[in-house]
Amino acid sequence: MRPTTRSSGGAPSPCRWQASLAVMLMLSCVAPSLAQWPEDQPRPHRAPVRSPSGEIIYGDVHVGVGWYNGNKTMSAEFTFRQGFAPLDNDFDFHWFQIINIDSWPPRDSNGNRLRPPYVDPPNGGYQGHPDDDHPFYWGRDEWDDADKRVEGQFSRIWDYPNAPQKRDEPGEVRFKTFLVITEHGQDHFGAANVFGKILGFSWAIGSRRNNQGGLDNYVEFRGWIDIRAEKSKIQQAFGNSGFQGWDTVQVPEPSALFALTVGLAALLKRRRLNP
Repeated sequence: MRPTTRSSGGAPSPCRWQASLAVMLMLSCVAPSLAQWPEDQPRPHRAPVRSPSGEIIYGDVHVGVGWYNGNKTMSAEFTFRQGFAPLDNDFDFHWFQIINIDSWPPRDSNGNRLRPPYVDPPNGGYQGHPDDDHPFYWGRDEWDDADKRVEGQFSRIWDYPNAPQKRDEPGEVRFKTFLVITEHGQDHFGAANVFGKILGFSWAIGSRRNNQGGLDNYVEFRGWIDIRAEKSKIQQAFGNSGFQGWDTVQVPEPSALFALTVGLAALLKRRRLNP
């Protein structure tokens, strides 16, 4: 959600970077109506959300990355499989995003140029676009919007970043997006300032040289992430974004959640045996 990208819905908002005419020429506003992935366009990349043993699948994540109405767009949705919606009574399934590479890094709310990797959005938000002080993608005032999540049904994230176009050199912004878990109604799981990583994927926008010597813009899905390898990079991102003291745990599913899914699986089995 680099500046000029994310919208919580409602009436169209002005560009969030208004510092100078030059910046406004490089950045384009995107109407909030673009936030929703079109119903007739599938999210083609799917990954099951599994228990630690891999034996229980309690949900799925579908991801779409591509061009929508001329804009670089990412949209992902987590949904529960049948019988596992009660997990949402005890846990919240948030989205968390970091930017690993940024050829055109923006400034934080204090006017300091961000250094990758950083959390998107950083603590306090971006210059001209304030945000809250927790590291999740959606702010507290956005989290309960019905287009972002419905209890027991889905949790969604979308981003349509417009990196500066008036450039004469190639570059890239590389994102890593994670489905994460906290206790229900809380910003943490267990200890304060700690949350669990469940699943992640990478995607990128940028511009590269073409055969004619010009630049072509692109948006690409880069694949699913091995979250076990991401802890160090996330810790760096916390430190670069004003979230010192935060941490993540590499648990696709905490023990309490695992116990609940086992119980639900047993319930489903009994229902199949005794219709």
